[in-house]
Amino acid sequence: MSRGSSRFDSYRDHLPELKRRLSDNGYLAVLSIDVSDISEVEHVHGSGTYEDLMDMVRQVVAEFEGDQLRENDIVTLNELAGDVFLVFLEPRPEERLLAEHIEKIGERVEEKLSRRIGQTAFSVLRKRPSIYVGTSLVLQNPLIRADRLITRAITEADHAARLNQKRRQLANKRVLQRIILEGDITTVFQPIWDLNHKAPHGFEALCRGPIDTDLRSPVALFDLARKSGLLFELDHLCRNHAFAAAGSARLARDYKLFINTLPFSIRDPRFQGKDLIDLFDGTDIAPEQIVLEVTESDAIDNFPLFVGAMKDFMDLRCLVAIDDMGAGHSGIDKIVHLRPNYVKLDMSLIRDIHTSFVKQQLVQTFKTLADKIDARLIAEGVETVEELEIVRQLGVRFVQGFLLAKPSQAFQTSSTFPL
Repeated sequence: MSRGSSRFDSYRDHLPELKRRLSDNGYLAVLSIDVSDISEVEHVHGSGTYEDLMDMVRQVVAEFEGDQLRENDIVTLNELAGDVFLVFLEPRPEERLLAEHIEKIGERVEEKLSRRIGQTAFSVLRKRPSIYVGTSLVLQNPLIRADRLITRAITEADHAARLNQKRRQLANKRVLQRIILEGDITTVFQPIWDLNHKAPHGFEALCRGPIDTDLRSPVALFDLARKSGLLFELDHLCRNHAFAAAGSARLARDYKLFINTLPFSIRDPRFQGKDLIDLFDGTDIAPEQIVLEVTESDAIDNFPLFVGAMKDFMDLRCLVAIDDMGAGHSGIDKIVHLRPNYVKLDMSLIRDIHTSFVKQQLVQTFKTLADKIDARLIAEGVETVEELEIVRQLGVRFVQGFLLAKPSQAFQTSSTFPL
């Protein structure tokens, strides 16, 4: 790789130098940096967005040279995958790199890289991508060709990265199991404001993980549950905790309670029949106050299942909200067939809407759709005065966002911004 560039060569372009180092030092130390988790962006948002994100990752890795890495370390790409970087470590004079030294360098690089690219990637993926670093050390052996030893070192570093991935996933799964078993979550409530009445229409129950941990974020918490196969268990815990917290906080009958749920969780036998009735009786919340909120993608991907499961709740007079409309799916025909009581616009559609004519037209289209199916339209993620004024002008009556009130364990009935 040339200095000042974020474009990397294949390791094969450096084979002569790598062979020389292997011969002179008697060993070769390798880091394998796997950022392939980012490839999900390409499937969802296309190759352009993926390349933009990978350019940022390459730039961050390039900045490591002479900083987290030594100036003479060689940073390349594994030619078999454009999202796996290889670092060939060069020992300093009179230094001998041992396996434990290499592992510490790998841990430092992994931690720094995760922190640097996490926030940017999160804005696209809606999760923090996993980055795995593996290390290897191969000794010079005159009976084996140098290029074969280099290939062995790369393969072993790649295997080590995958092993570290498995270990971390298992450790994270154990952490989540403990959280679920101990019920170590918090429910907070964010008001949904009625601009006509300048008062809350209802409150969305939001789950938070353990305090002072990375899993405090609901996105991180549910992403881990998805990877660990514990979505059903976590969703059950959050739903029941929301009912209990709303009951303890004495939700008045004038307000709706919006509860996020997954389509397959609606079939939970502990959320049906007598158990469901007992749940309402234990909290003094009426069924008609409950709004079950499901994301547009979940509702579309599981449509027959979702429609069938929702019938029992509708018979109890529970309401339905479709969340994240405008986030990229296009199942408008199915949404019309379902006829939800509420349609919630994705915050990406609201962000900087005052500067985007296209976004304004999309909101107007969803407003027309909501009116035709007699649904109430809610704008999520309103964070600026300009965004609030535009959605108000477009006829959106219900809004939710940090500008008006941040989530709290109490039911906030007054806004931090004058309506």
